[in-house]
Amino acid sequence: MMFAANKGHRPVMLSLAALLLVNLLPIFGVLFLGWSVFDVMVLFWLENIVIGAINILRMGARMVLLREWGMPFLMAFFAFHYGAFCAGHGIFVFAMFGESAKLITADADMSPFGVVRMVAAFIGNQPGFLWATLGLFASHGVSFVVNYIGRGEYRTINVGDLIYGPYTRIVVLHLTIILGAIAVASMGQPIYAVLVLIGLKTAIDAIAHLRERQRLSATAAPVASTSTIPDKSPP
Repeated sequence: MMFAANKGHRPVMLSLAALLLVNLLPIFGVLFLGWSVFDVMVLFWLENIVIGAINILRMGARMVLLREWGMPFLMAFFAFHYGAFCAGHGIFVFAMFGESAKLITADADMSPFGVVRMVAAFIGNQPGFLWATLGLFASHGVSFVVNYIGRGEYRTINVGDLIYGPYTRIVVLHLTIILGAIAVASMGQPIYAVLVLIGLKTAIDAIAHLRERQRLSATAAPVASTSTIPDKSPP
């Protein structure tokens, strides 16, 4: 997949470089900060939340730039539905892998608010985790600025993809990662296996990033209307 013929290939390469750089952070955490497979899984889950926040920003930017004043309804729908989806995913991650980090006890609060408190404490206490989380915001923020705004992707993206695209990422990427993490945990979490897991996630991320940039290039389909919610259910 090449962008050399496209004058907008430099922003794509910049955002790809940011993506690859931020994916080095969990490798650093595993090698030098003692991160476990649970720590890596929490960071991957937090990235879903970052993507959701950036996606709401994308909707807001499109609303202003294209004057699509029906977008707030879709933003609220996405925030509620995707937020609940991520909460359920987070509960699963903590319940499946949190015991190894001694976070899950018999009296642990596994409600959505309990998980939020647990995550906040985890980010604050785990070495390097706050910087890694900020790095995720920076990476996706770079793509928002140079691709979504700079390359005009807000004009070509289909509203259905805008609303439901993050779900596809969770299902495709995290199903693979969760199965891999279970295998790594069953092996006793050797460092090389955790690094392979991170490498797998990075490769999937990079391929998906380039495919999305190609699909939303200047040859993409015309902008879809926001007057109705697309008849499409999340995976």
